[in-house]
Amino acid sequence: KDCDVANTQQCREACANTGVVVTAGIGKSFEVLGRDILGIPTTPRPNFAISPHDARILASFESDAAAGYFQLFATISGDYFLDISLDSMQIPGSPFVVHVLPSEANASTSTAVLPYS
Repeated sequence: KDCDVANTQQCREACANTGVVVTAGIGKSFEVLGRDILGIPTTPRPNFAISPHDARILASFESDAAAGYFQLFATISGDYFLDISLDSMQIPGSPFVVHVLPSEANASTSTAVLPYS
């Protein structure tokens, strides 16, 4: 889905149902839910790994005794893929789609391009 359309809110809602939605220039984190073979939640371990398919997505993993979090940051809008694995095996649903939406225009950094006479 092309998220560069005029109705950005409608696009955000549609993209939210099909993957992770990130706005360009704004970092986003999401929690990792580690589970054992019976599906019982466990404390996340440091051998979770995140691997973007494109260098334009920056990703990292952080954990403490209670939880683990992936951090995402992108500066160019578009759709990207992200592998998430545990002990070198991809978790169900991986690779995940990351929808990077364009950020809002800012008056202080915008310019007018005038036609040549």
